[in-house]
Amino acid sequence: MTIHRDSDPWKPIRLLLVDDHAVIRQGLRAIFSAHRDLAVVGEAADLAEAVAVAAEAACDVALVDFRLRSESGVDVMRAVAEVSPACRYVILSSYHTEHWVHEATAAGALGYVLKHGDPAEIVMAVRAVHSGRKYLSAEASEVLRRYVHRSPLTQREQEILGLLVPGTRNRRIAQLLDIAEETVKAHVKSILSKVGAKDRTEAVTKAIQRGLVRLD
Repeated sequence: MTIHRDSDPWKPIRLLLVDDHAVIRQGLRAIFSAHRDLAVVGEAADLAEAVAVAAEAACDVALVDFRLRSESGVDVMRAVAEVSPACRYVILSSYHTEHWVHEATAAGALGYVLKHGDPAEIVMAVRAVHSGRKYLSAEASEVLRRYVHRSPLTQREQEILGLLVPGTRNRRIAQLLDIAEETVKAHVKSILSKVGAKDRTEAVTKAIQRGLVRLD
């Protein structure tokens, strides 16, 4: 776990790097060091370290590896959100599989870029996400488009269904998606109707059976 102290009175976008490979974190630091509006304020190799850093350092954007050794990037996002609710997320991954892209965006990640992509794209993703806009790599955008296209659910319903899988409550879903809790309830009701389920548990089971969501 590393926390970097920023003595510059001009406030840049404060970044938290979460990756279990030190060489990846080192590479990201090198990329961001060339931009005065970006500053790495903390680093972590796992969920526990990420939460500890986020609780002490004020992070604007966290760049999170989707697949750590013992946790997923989505686990990290949800845990960091408890101690740093204003933090926004860019998922970094070596892969753009359909399930991973959907799971990350459904959990609230505004960005999804590939580690082996253009470093300039990572910088663009950070800036976009910090301003509240989504930024997906071309590959991630395409797989997400295909995923949503084949589903009988709307994109919002698909996002909520992804959050129902781990048992996320309506209030938390509303917080993650920045919508009203009553809106979440309406979407859940629509999901139940479309998949022919009587409750949330049955909806998740049927959705998995139909390939609308998948478990690792």
